[in-house]
Formats: sequence, structure tokens, C-alpha cells
Amino acid sequence: MLSLQHRLKSTEDFSRVYREGGVRNCSWMGMRYCWNRKKGTRVGFVIPNSVIKRATGRNRLRRQLRAAVQKNFSSLPAGFDIFFVVKRYLSPLPFNVIEHDLLLLVHYLLLLRQNTQKMANI
Repeated sequence: MLSLQHRLKSTEDFSRVYREGGVRNCSWMGMRYCWNRKKGTRVGFVIPNSVIKRATGRNRLRRQLRAAVQKNFSSLPAGFDIFFVVKRYLSPLPFNVIEHDLLLLVHYLLLLRQNTQKMANI
């Protein structure tokens, strides 16, 4: 389980990321991200009722997403607030597909971080 210091919890945090941050999408999930003013990375998840009607389905997917983030937390770049938004979800996906798509989105942040550091050194 992700520790509390690595979770986005408050409405204000989600609103700030939504307002100030960028967006990256894959086929069924989107990622919103924003630089935070802390050294650590914080992660949150949004699964709307319109995508999965039953709470058990939303909770199951949220647990799978959280497990994928926890398993790959060391590969997340430091200094970001990130939340993942499920846009459409047709059927239960295998864990390896969820993890793969999540890592594709996170890879973009790693490239963004590297380019920003290069620009700062010029």
C-alpha cells in the first residue's frame, strides 16, 4: 500500500494538478501531472461512476492501479503530483496490461524531467 505521504488525497491538490498541470493519454486512461514543491512524488486515482457503475468494480481497478504504482514506484520521477483518470473501461484488464499502460504514461514524465534538466544546464 502506498504510504500517506505518497498519496494525493485532498480536493485542493487534485484541483491544482488539474488547473496547472499537463495531460497525457493512452487508450483507456489519462494522466494529469504537475510539478510539486516537495521532493517526493504523490499519486492519486480518479475512476468516475460513468465509466464503471458498481463500486466494487471501481475499487478493484483502483487497487490494481495502486499495486502497479507501488510495484514501480522507484521508476517514478521525483517532484511530481500525478493522478490517473480512467476514461473508458470495457472489461476487466489483466494486471500486466494495466501496469504496461501506466508505465507508458510515466515514461513521458521521465523524458520531460530529463529535457527540463538539460534546458536548465544550458
